[in-house]
Amino acid sequence: MKQLFFFLTIIILHASCSNKAKDSTSLLCTLEINSKLTLPFYAISTKDSFWVINGSDTIRLAKKFLKDSVEVEHPAFNSLLRFKEEGEAISGWWYNKEKGNYKMKLKGKPGNPTLLKTYSIEDRWKVSFKEDNGETYPAIAIFEQNESQLSGTFLTETGDYRYLSGELHNNSLWLSTFDFAHAFLFTAQRTEGKLTGTFYSGHHYTETWTAEPNDTFQLTDALERIDISGTPVSFQVTDINSGLNVDLSQFQNEALIIQIFGSWCPNCYDESRYLNEIVSELQTEGVKLIGVGFERSENRESAFEKLVRYKKALGLNYSLYYGGMASKDSASQVFSFIERVASFPTLIFLDQDHKVKAIHSGFSGPATGEEYEKSKAEIMKSVGLITPK
Repeated sequence: MKQLFFFLTIIILHASCSNKAKDSTSLLCTLEINSKLTLPFYAISTKDSFWVINGSDTIRLAKKFLKDSVEVEHPAFNSLLRFKEEGEAISGWWYNKEKGNYKMKLKGKPGNPTLLKTYSIEDRWKVSFKEDNGETYPAIAIFEQNESQLSGTFLTETGDYRYLSGELHNNSLWLSTFDFAHAFLFTAQRTEGKLTGTFYSGHHYTETWTAEPNDTFQLTDALERIDISGTPVSFQVTDINSGLNVDLSQFQNEALIIQIFGSWCPNCYDESRYLNEIVSELQTEGVKLIGVGFERSENRESAFEKLVRYKKALGLNYSLYYGGMASKDSASQVFSFIERVASFPTLIFLDQDHKVKAIHSGFSGPATGEEYEKSKAEIMKSVGLITPK
């Protein structure tokens, strides 16, 4: 179903763009991982806009015209494409300013997805990823197929790899996503019913992975409730507008949800969008929601700017604060009343007496389908634990 939506998205966007501007072009783009390997993604370029398409997810960005090139910048992530338009083709770079001088070479040429007859692939797989230090972690691969076109995601214990799309040919497959925060490529070969492959994160990191069909395998619940009764609750964060310190006493007699996140984190991005959908309902129930960001910035002023931009880009109707540098250790120090912050994002649920009633570690976003619905249901169940009676 998602693959059909992917093709309809390409067709509808192209038709819509063509009605507004005669020079719209469907592009097959690549980011260079190394001299032998590229990460593909689809895009549509019009006179004023640039659309990046990852399966059923679309990112529309306005073009900024420079002296000799074009720039498109993501409104929330500290990331941009800068390229030259050469007829219907483009060439340039992706700059991820969140990682300093990190960049990947970009190329694009006119092209559309094609459908070819190929073998069928099972919907759900048990996956094991192996890190470069030899440690492994489990995941679930969720695939949807439309002939040779493939979409899906990998679900881990603390989140997911968001919207992936790719192709399936001659017992090999690839899936990729480019969302301006990350550039991911998954490749694999199928042998005797199993998959063996490599995961590439940009041009700087790789992991190997194996998978076998399994429609019953379940991960450890990422939304785990932890009973820490008796632990004194306290924290101090910084108001991103005034620069003043704020502590728990500012929220006296208020049931409180604390979102621990980073503006650089795509799973946090998905969670923030969902939380913003329910913030009015939370207010009606007498529950206050705040976000505490941990940023990849050397100084507070830069961190404040990123959080202000993030809030504006997503239209968030809840307050954001600054917690510190982007690390789980840093977040664990700020929120030392819980055992540890295991992932970004994390939600902490405090009742009116500021006792911890639930902790949610990680978030399964909309690319995961049923798991996304489960995540939302678990959040609302925890809201019920702290709602004033």
